[in-house]
Amino acid sequence: MINDFDDFCLYVYVIVDEMVQKVSAIYNRPGPRPGFSDSELIALSLIGECKGWDQETKLLSNMQAHRALFPQLPTQSRFNRRRRNLMGMDQSRAQIVAGRAGSGARSAVRD
Repeated sequence: MINDFDDFCLYVYVIVDEMVQKVSAIYNRPGPRPGFSDSELIALSLIGECKGWDQETKLLSNMQAHRALFPQLPTQSRFNRRRRNLMGMDQSRAQIVAGRAGSGARSAVRD
């Protein structure tokens, strides 16, 4: 059951992470793993869209109050660059989450 914004963020992250694990081999990239995972970045993007925080500055600013959920928030330029690089996964994330939510999570999110 989704009771608050933190629960909603966790729900979105878990669904996105499951999706990313399934397609991660396609998006294999060189170098060390970033401190802020691809799953976190995609989940954060979707959370921002759901809340109407469509500007990266607004999204990252508002998420400062929820640092416990995303302790390694990237800078705006890094967020933007990585988001563009993940566009293939990024485009399908809303459809996956919407499909999941329609099948079992009919709870309203309250702030």
